[in-house]
Amino acid sequence: MKKRLLFIFCSFMAFFMLSTEKSNAQYKILGQNFYDYCSYQSITVFSDSTSSSTYKIELSYGDGQKDTTVTYGYLTKNHNYSSPGTYTVKSVLIDAATWTRMDSATMSVAYTGCTVIKGSLYVDNNSNCLLDIGDDSLEYYTKIEVDSSSIAIDTIYGSKTFEYRALASTATSYSFKVISTATGLSLTCPSIGKLTATSSIGSTVYAGAFGFTCSTSVPVDISINPVTHAGRHGMFIETTLSSNSCTKTSGTISITMDSKYSLNYAYPAGATIVGNKATWSYTNLSLLSSKYFYAFGSTPSTWLTPGTSVTSSIYATPIADADSNNNKATITDTVTSSWDPNDKQVSPKGTVASGTTLNYTLSFENTGNAPAKNIHLLDTLSSNLDVNSLQVITSSHTMKLYKTKLSSGKTVLNFDFPNINLLDSSHHGLCDGFVKFSIKTKAGLPNGTVINNRAGIYFDDNEVVLTNTTANVIGILNIPSQSSLSNLLVYPNPAGDYVTIKAPLGSYDNIELMNNLGQVILQQHCQGIETQVNINSFVPGIYYLVSKGQNGVSVQKIEKH
Repeated sequence: MKKRLLFIFCSFMAFFMLSTEKSNAQYKILGQNFYDYCSYQSITVFSDSTSSSTYKIELSYGDGQKDTTVTYGYLTKNHNYSSPGTYTVKSVLIDAATWTRMDSATMSVAYTGCTVIKGSLYVDNNSNCLLDIGDDSLEYYTKIEVDSSSIAIDTIYGSKTFEYRALASTATSYSFKVISTATGLSLTCPSIGKLTATSSIGSTVYAGAFGFTCSTSVPVDISINPVTHAGRHGMFIETTLSSNSCTKTSGTISITMDSKYSLNYAYPAGATIVGNKATWSYTNLSLLSSKYFYAFGSTPSTWLTPGTSVTSSIYATPIADADSNNNKATITDTVTSSWDPNDKQVSPKGTVASGTTLNYTLSFENTGNAPAKNIHLLDTLSSNLDVNSLQVITSSHTMKLYKTKLSSGKTVLNFDFPNINLLDSSHHGLCDGFVKFSIKTKAGLPNGTVINNRAGIYFDDNEVVLTNTTANVIGILNIPSQSSLSNLLVYPNPAGDYVTIKAPLGSYDNIELMNNLGQVILQQHCQGIETQVNINSFVPGIYYLVSKGQNGVSVQKIEKH
């Protein structure tokens, strides 16, 4: 009897183990990528494991070091190899609850070492072609072409300084030339118009300095670049203020926050606050020195309802301005149920024509309890974007941009904020930052092409903070004409998994959900006064709810986040 029971027990355990292995086998490692950023290396692992803390990735770097980290289907770790060589990286997907190894993958990576080539950008005030105490640093983002053996191999951006990370196993000569800068700036130094440097693996090389003459004859034209975030319990607005001229100017700038919030903090110090309006006086604004402003407000009592519209404005007044249209903005936001200050925004949203310029804003906030010394943002661009059209618009802090071409053909942008020393979240206005850039969609893309974008934000050596995903669709929108919406309520908007339509009984019979191409992707009958529509399976983006009935046709634009 004992032998029989032992046999049954062992048979059960064998069956249980086989069943467990079969169940766990559904989770796989989908792929691995290796990025070499010269000063550090980055490894990304993709898996289809669910967003549960019971699943981890054990990542071995091939140099005797390894990490075990919780995965949410996507994991990126930075690692520094001490010397050039070929390393075998292994990823193991583990169910930490039972410590069961579910899947593994390996890849061979070659770290070749690199040279950091640096240079400077300045205004040669004393016309001696030397960067000395009498000169000003050039803050304007200047586009520089990188050549090797007389062939253009890359473009970089510099503000005050520029930096190129040359990944190579042998010494190579590089040259740098300015291909785009501000109107009114003339490159005068060096006289040949380019700087050269020879790489030396493992070293930092100084290529020299580009000197400019700055014309004061260019009419002053100031501009703002605002970013806003509206939540149920709080809102913040930030903007840079810049000028295209070397003529220094003074004036005022004001931020007026929607009255649904109480404005309770403004940066920098010295603002005059009247109600929900903060006003600063500024001086010495020029092409060489931009300004940064920030305002924060909170709801005085009851939290706002998701979908509520809030409108804020920013207005800058210089003594003289050639174009006043770009120094004012009125921005209408929709309150979201929750928002992460580390996010990504795109304008225009939704459907766009092929060849459209998209403006992206990457925002970040140090929500920790200690300063962040170094911050970098990794943004893998869609292959449907034209990398050659990339333009850096502005940033809240001094930033360096690096580009890495992947074997897949995609390009990774690395927005690097070294030595930013961003204070923690207890310091409003001193713990936030952003960068804005523009890029065109490729010409000739077919209707229906989806352009998604998501970025990862790294605060020192902490785990990556992933932003939301922005979505654009190439196409031409064709939706029905709409009647009055006064008797129709759609909420929440933006929506997550569900959206509710509320209307008088019998006023509408059928509902259609249309995408940005005008295609009907869901049909549903109205159910009494309130009808709930499940949009969980659809990708984030802009959609249209078309309600039809005895009241005619009503169309409501909704955003799924």
